[in-house]
Amino acid sequence: MNYKILVVGAAFVNKGAEAMIRCVQRGIISQIPEAQGLLDASPNDHWSPQELRGLQPRIGLNYRGRFRRLASAAANHLSTFAPRRVRVGWLGAASGTDFRMDAVVDISGYAVGDHQFRGPQLTGLAHLRSRAARVAMTDLEVLSALGLPFFYLPAVWGPLERRQAREVADANLRRARRVYVRDRESLEWLEGLPSFSPDKVALASDIAFTFEGASPETGRRLLGDIGVRPDGSPLIGIVPNMRVYERAAGTGPDNLYVRALVDVARHFANEVGCQVAVMPHEIKSRPHAVPDDRYLCRLIVDGACDAGTVCAAVGQYSSEELKAMIGEVDLLVSSRFHSIVAAMSLRVPVVSVSWSHKYRQLMRSVDLGDYVLEHEDLGDISLVDLCDHAWESRARMVEALEEGVPHHEVSARQVLDETVALIREHSSI
Repeated sequence: MNYKILVVGAAFVNKGAEAMIRCVQRGIISQIPEAQGLLDASPNDHWSPQELRGLQPRIGLNYRGRFRRLASAAANHLSTFAPRRVRVGWLGAASGTDFRMDAVVDISGYAVGDHQFRGPQLTGLAHLRSRAARVAMTDLEVLSALGLPFFYLPAVWGPLERRQAREVADANLRRARRVYVRDRESLEWLEGLPSFSPDKVALASDIAFTFEGASPETGRRLLGDIGVRPDGSPLIGIVPNMRVYERAAGTGPDNLYVRALVDVARHFANEVGCQVAVMPHEIKSRPHAVPDDRYLCRLIVDGACDAGTVCAAVGQYSSEELKAMIGEVDLLVSSRFHSIVAAMSLRVPVVSVSWSHKYRQLMRSVDLGDYVLEHEDLGDISLVDLCDHAWESRARMVEALEEGVPHHEVSARQVLDETVALIREHSSI
């Protein structure tokens, strides 16, 4: 039996998304005999066999010109008149796209929120046209109309104050077989939607808590390659995030966020006697047009060039390799969600610079809520002082991680096991 599971909402640029892809491969696809994992793709994606590791790219529909109208009409018609599973082989044949799927697994870290709907609130006819476009112009809607089970693995939802965001979130909720949310704030946003059902929506931990990194030896080797000395001196890790940089005042080395991280690097290198390793969690194949996290890594190292040992990892790394590097640090200062998950799972103390409620909720879940700095407070609250406090409290932070993280690990494994069981139930395999 060739059982097809489509994985959507992720790519290999974001290493947290890559980690979740690996968790789905190991925890869902490999648990179903003869299952074939497909990865939602576009014609512009270029992935190596090493990255895919057995996944097959599935190119989505081309919604241009005449066929765009055909697909939109088909999706609307099926959604309205065919709530049960139907076949649209003619549609797949017309497009060259295979709609013969058995389940869709969505691993978007940030499912739906107001930030995705910028600009003025739409009203009247403009609002109706916008809504029709959002509902019809995606092949996921066609797959939904076919009655495929959709599984939304743990993600952040909300805020949902904008009408457009609420409608899209409600449409996703309506078509889903099961929705997992990462935190109570996300759950509260969904509870206000018409399609909410406590039987469908559950609070659960991020599946990346089941992710296995490379060996400690690999982490030490990679750190040595960028200039970290194996002399036993303490090591600070910094993982910056372009999303925080974009929200902070200033550009380049004068950006408020960059200056704050430079101050942390200089302080720990000069005054505490630590080495500092700055690591990315977003790595693009062509970063020259739109920079990735490595741009920030270089800015931080350049800004701290007269300090002690401050090194930047600016090569190509897998998610396993980055987790192994994080495992070697004594304190992580991070703005990337899944690097924080990686640190927690390895019991590494962590300080977060946040741009979303998902950071606060995660840190509070392991009693580390005091070590989160909101990006709006950069410049008003000293990040150096917060990191100093964390440095002096490392032993207590490790105790908190030892107590709080096992719950997340158990919950994440349950999500994967339950998803496998529900897929089997749907298909009777």
